[in-house]
Amino acid sequence: MNKASKSAPFLVAIRSADERTVEACFEIVKSQADGAPVHLVSEVPFKKALEECFRLAIKSGKQWLITVDADMILLPGAIHLLVREAEKMPDNYLQIQGRILDKITGTVRKAGPRIYRVSLLPKLLELSESMKDHIRPESRLITHAGRNGWPSRYIPAVMALHDFEQFYKDIYRKSFVHARKHPDLLPDMIQRAVLLKDKDPDYLVMLQAIWDSLIENVEVGIDTRLYTETAEKALNKLNLVEKEGSLTDPAWEVHKEAIKDLPEIYLQNNLVPYSDSPAEKAGHMSLKKLSSDGIKGIFHRIGGRLIKLGKKLQMY
Repeated sequence: MNKASKSAPFLVAIRSADERTVEACFEIVKSQADGAPVHLVSEVPFKKALEECFRLAIKSGKQWLITVDADMILLPGAIHLLVREAEKMPDNYLQIQGRILDKITGTVRKAGPRIYRVSLLPKLLELSESMKDHIRPESRLITHAGRNGWPSRYIPAVMALHDFEQFYKDIYRKSFVHARKHPDLLPDMIQRAVLLKDKDPDYLVMLQAIWDSLIENVEVGIDTRLYTETAEKALNKLNLVEKEGSLTDPAWEVHKEAIKDLPEIYLQNNLVPYSDSPAEKAGHMSLKKLSSDGIKGIFHRIGGRLIKLGKKLQMY
């Protein structure tokens, strides 16, 4: 173990279900990890993979655990930003999460890489092991943790590209699940897929998966094994041959063009505003929190609250 890996206060766990981008994800994470340990976790279902990540972190003795899914390609500086922001959190805070640029939904959304405080993971692991599997096991677990006094922090910075260059079978599976998980996004997802399907077959697969999800009376889950046969039938119906195997050298610069027109709040790396969950009670924002990022932080947070107040007043 080199000097860098001894001094790094974190480890990284990449959670994989044999995604097409797993090798590319691993190499990019290594390049950002400053010599810290990087583990590949492949247990199924996802709940077991999550618990294995926690066990690795507890055993490591590190201060922080960063989790990345293998269908994500980190943007430059993502790991450094996560560690820096985590070190600003109060001691009882569990984790921080940023955002992703998501191909399937066509949105920037709260998801993607997280950084966990390892000292709280033994209790979190015990809580997870006591629960049954769920369509969103990690989100459910974090919600329970918040109720137990371990809040989470969310920042708007885009950390990764998500679901670009994946196998058709995985595009199908995720689109099938998203049709149930995010019904509010369906109109925009369908409209976008119709517009882009002639340029990118991924969107044909998305449309077929959404249709199948809406008409089939089946329970959905995130276990990849649940959709093997239905994905194969969909590809046959669409006359599509599965993409070639592991993508080790993708032209990510092309995809990074997709983020160039995003609002500055999604891309900034210096002053990063945040929101906490469970949120602080009204009137209990401390001067210390307001001033944590200097005078700019004060103006940013006060401005954000004035905007929220204005939106509420517009409703009346």
